Amino acid sequence: MKIVNIGVLLLSVCGIVCGMQRLAAEEDEEIVRVTFRALAWDRTIKDLYVRGEEGFQRVIIPSGGLSLSYEYVGPPALRFYRKGPTDENGIETWLPATDSRNVSDGQRVLFVLRAHPGQPDRYGLAMHEAASGDFPPGAYQFFNFSQHPLACRLAEIRFEVPPGGSRIVAMDPPAENQFVTFLAHEVDGEWQLLFKTKWAWYPNKRSYVFVSPDPETRETSLKIIEETVGWRQ
Repeated sequence: MKIVNIGVLLLSVCGIVCGMQRLAAEEDEEIVRVTFRALAWDRTIKDLYVRGEEGFQRVIIPSGGLSLSYEYVGPPALRFYRKGPTDENGIETWLPATDSRNVSDGQRVLFVLRAHPGQPDRYGLAMHEAASGDFPPGAYQFFNFSQHPLACRLAEIRFEVPPGGSRIVAMDPPAENQFVTFLAHEVDGEWQLLFKTKWAWYPNKRSYVFVSPDPETRETSLKIIEETVGWRQ
């Protein structure tokens, strides 16, 4: 009579089951394709990477304009990394530089990175879905990264941008090349003027206007990026 080692048999069965479970998990893992651009609020960032199906991809994030378009193919939780020190076996390590953000297949997103208070090796990360509609020359796109509604006036055009929202505003040629701009936000039911100034209008440029709270001063800061139409499309 052949004696079967029950312990070995159980281990073998467990190994097969675990292997099948791993394969099923790998097959079920969702993979998304996303196009993104990014902006560095403080200074240009050159040492960040995203991890997709093909490994780590380096990205360069300028502060004076939007980055090139990058294609990300990987799991829905997108995160930026920085190279860490090599381990004892000479293998390169990777350190998270931001929290992760969940993205959807086919999505076009815009990331804004700024220095993280108290954590010099990490960045605060804000994400916004890029405009899917028409963004013509001479228009403005406002991004409100604050927690308060934003009220705007461009010449005679008045509009609001909700917290975390964005809005594209097209302009006809103003009577003069310069026009008065107002920005205010609502806090506890009261509107507070952020600034009043004059902006210049150019028929061949479109402008991204980012409104965001400053983590150090707790005031609202502003960044304007002009982009000549037809460049970096």
